[in-house]
Amino acid sequence: MSENYSKEMYDIVTRVDRLNNVIFNSSIFSSDETSNLKMESNKRIVDHIDSLKTNLDIVLTMTNNIDNKSSRDSRIFQSVLAKQVETALGEKTDFMDRDVDKQVTIYESFVNEYFSRMFGVQGYRRIFTGDYTGFMLDFKNYGATDDEIVNFNRAITTSVDTGEYNNDDFNMVKNLCDKVENGRKLFEESSKVIDDEPIEFNIKSKKTL
Repeated sequence: MSENYSKEMYDIVTRVDRLNNVIFNSSIFSSDETSNLKMESNKRIVDHIDSLKTNLDIVLTMTNNIDNKSSRDSRIFQSVLAKQVETALGEKTDFMDRDVDKQVTIYESFVNEYFSRMFGVQGYRRIFTGDYTGFMLDFKNYGATDDEIVNFNRAITTSVDTGEYNNDDFNMVKNLCDKVENGRKLFEESSKVIDDEPIEFNIKSKKTL
């Protein structure tokens, strides 16, 4: 039994190491952040070791989503993290494996084509650190209404849970993607202006005085 347990532990350690390198990478986090996040990730794995049944369990735990019901159950979070599993381990989660011979699903289009455009690096930072509240706030800040977010969540959830393709949902997701992508650019530009304003104000004040 101890031998089998050791083999299971070795397998989990190997998976976590590969996932850590894909998720907490230099294109998203600073070197200090990467080091700290990997350390926290490993600690959470140890704390939850007896409840890790699937690759999705592992990656949800690593990214601090497993103990937050909202993020743990979010199909948006699950679909993005499932993509990381596929990238790091070359393995598909259950719902991805179910849909392998179907036409591209809505959640696949969302993860592969739309997510980066909608949420940018900040979106990955939110999901990879378990910040569900911050992610939903970004969604609104980028211009999505409450009703649009509800419908979007429903479309992604239906796609992940059933693999069914709905053309109306696909068009809705695509249209919202375009809206949020543009909204994010405007929000980021305005945030930069606001950050710069105090400096400009001080300079003008000094000139006036």
